[in-house]
Amino acid sequence: MRTILLGIALTSLLSFWNTQTDSNSPKKAQKGEKPANNTLQTPKPNIILFMVDDQGWANTSVQMHPLMETSKSDFYQTPSLETLASEGAIFSQAYATAPNDFASMPSILTGLSSSRLKMTTSPNYIINQSKYQSDYQNQKLQVPFSYYSLQEKNLVLPQYIKVQAPEYQTAHFGQWQIDLNRPNPCLYGFDEFTVMNQQAKAAPDPKQTQSILNKGLEFMETTHKNQQPFYLQMHFNAVHFPFV
Repeated sequence: MRTILLGIALTSLLSFWNTQTDSNSPKKAQKGEKPANNTLQTPKPNIILFMVDDQGWANTSVQMHPLMETSKSDFYQTPSLETLASEGAIFSQAYATAPNDFASMPSILTGLSSSRLKMTTSPNYIINQSKYQSDYQNQKLQVPFSYYSLQEKNLVLPQYIKVQAPEYQTAHFGQWQIDLNRPNPCLYGFDEFTVMNQQAKAAPDPKQTQSILNKGLEFMETTHKNQQPFYLQMHFNAVHFPFV
């Protein structure tokens, strides 16, 4: 089901760009008709995707399910997310493709399940397999083989965007879990990037949350000034442990 949901989302997005491209293409006048005025074009939408590391379903003050009061937090207050939710749509039956960020991020960007990508296990286990081997050797359910880099045959969302609409500016700021062998988002269709994987909780910028946000704001201001449509991706390190 998760593959279908992500696939539908990706397909719908690409279909939208195709529609916009077709609507902006010069129309050939029929016999007896005046040539159409093609000076007015539909503006391309700006797209912002932000991901939060290890955040629970009910860890914001947005009620995720209309019939479940417990699907929001009465402790954490997130008024900006409440505003965003009130002006948009809440997908209350969606879920992460894997119980860790390493496997979830490639799934979101490719529209493929973690099992299809063969990226299911934390890289800590893959890289330090001998260290963790004793923890699993007596278990009936063994850890499957897992890549710790996305295979080159799999395209990600920014690459699809560039194919459909090359005028888009694309950027990634924050945690990068797509390819541990080649930690360079430019290889995946991003024009601009800053990888920030720091989990330190030190003030005044714990887990680089403010730095990631500032980079995103800077990018939006620049593209707006240049009148360029953009795709912005921010992957925050918070709320990943350590918490205190």
